[in-house]
Amino acid sequence: MEVVQYSEVALALQVNGETVRTYRRTDWYVKPGTGRKPDEHVEIWCLQDGREVLLSRRGTAGGWTARWRWQ
Repeated sequence: MEVVQYSEVALALQVNGETVRTYRRTDWYVKPGTGRKPDEHVEIWCLQDGREVLLSRRGTAGGWTARWRWQ
């Protein structure tokens, strides 16, 4: 899974060669860093089919990492 496009209101992901768009962002939070690790910014997005994706990045300059959110 790869982040293709990101903005405050929309997210597009590349999943198995197919571009998937999100329905809405459901939650976000900042996980405090430990030691030398910077804070981790986390956002939870909902896809149109109901699955959820968790986006995260360390600090403000890093790229986003996407993974499925298991409930």
